[in-house]
Order: sequence, then C-alpha cells, then structure tokens
Amino acid sequence: MRRLPDNVSFTAAALLEPLSVAIHATRRVRKLGTLGPGSSVLILGAGAVGLLVSAMCKLSGASKVVITDINTGRTSFAVENAFATHAHGLTIPSKRLDTVEDKLDTAKDSANAVKATLGREEGYDVTFECTGMEICTQTAIYATKSGGSLVLLGMGNPIQTLPISAAALREVDILGGFRYANTYKEGIEIVSSGLIPALEKVVTHKMVGVEGVQGAFEMAGRQTDDLGGLVIKVECAFGGGD
Repeated sequence: MRRLPDNVSFTAAALLEPLSVAIHATRRVRKLGTLGPGSSVLILGAGAVGLLVSAMCKLSGASKVVITDINTGRTSFAVENAFATHAHGLTIPSKRLDTVEDKLDTAKDSANAVKATLGREEGYDVTFECTGMEICTQTAIYATKSGGSLVLLGMGNPIQTLPISAAALREVDILGGFRYANTYKEGIEIVSSGLIPALEKVVTHKMVGVEGVQGAFEMAGRQTDDLGGLVIKVECAFGGGD
C-alpha cells in the first residue's frame, strides 16, 4: 500500500493501473536496448493502455511515437494531447478475408502504410500491439524492423495465425506483456510530477455511485457517447471523491 501525494486526484490515481501496464511493458524493451533516446515506436490501438504506452515511450526518449487505430478520433486525441508524436488511421478491409494468404497480404499492406509514416522502409525499433486483434498482430510483425522488438499487450483470441518466419528471419524479438510488478512507486512519481500533463483527459466519462456502475460498463464498451463524444476510459466514483 502506498500513500497518494496530496496533488494526485482520485481520477489520476485510478489510471495508475493501466499506467503500470505501460511502465512494465516499456521496462521490458528498455532492457533489450531497443527503446531509448532516438527510438522509433509504433503503437497499435489508441485505447487507455495504448495512450499510456505512448506516453511512457516519449518519457523514455523515443523521438517518433506513431499511434494507430481504426477510430481516428482516438488517434487525433493522442496527438493533440501529446501522448504520441504522430497518428495513422488504420482502415477496415472492405472485403472478407477468408484465407490466411488474404489476411497476411492485408497485414503487409497495413504495415507498409504505417512504415511510410516513419519515412523509411526498414520499420520501427519497437512495436506495441495493444488490441489483441489477429490482423494487428500480423501487421505489427511486418512493421517492426530487423533486430527490433514487438511487445504483445492486447488480449484477444488465444489462437492466432502469425507469420513467425517474418519475425524469426529478421530477428524480431516478440515479448509478452501481462499486468505488472513493482510499478506503483514509479507510477505515483510520474503522476505527481505532472510528466503526463493530459493524463486525466484519458478519463472521458465519469459515473457516480453504485447506481452508475451498469451505465459505466455499457459506456466503456462504446467508441462514442450519445452526443458523439469520444469514449476512452470510464470512471466510477464513490464516496464523494473528486
């Protein structure tokens, strides 16, 4: 148990859990030396975890942090609030992908498109896959440069078809990421120091009291609210907190 500094709101404190996921994931690749000053980073998925991974990569010294999502509202939010340096919108395939070959060809096309944002063909130093979607994991493998690192954070279908030879032949290290350990001290220091200025903006909606719990879960499963507002993270507040 750790005491929160007086300048840390309950909303910011609630984000220490996803921030801890990001701290743990970035620690893993810093140990390999692929994330650091001047690194290029690709994040697939601009939800709360993807946004906070982006922020941690910037704090680690990455010079270019590109975030992707099919929801351009989320990618715009990421750049406008300095979570990432660049955004790239992913497109949904217009045709049904029935074969493995179709899926991998589509993933290659997506990887080439996002590498064009980087401005070089070899790919990214580090890629974080934060969606769990098979097509995104495939894209992530193709988008990572030779000798780079790929961290799998998204929890999707446990059985996926992946182009393993594309990783093995180019010596792309594939790392798993699940939860965290010994991260809250660093997380509290980051939050209390204001190193992620727009942190609380990740919470786009707040429900109050037990009666708001059901609505919170329903809202959390949406991309936009009834007024067209962006939905990222939903907070349930109890006991009159801020």
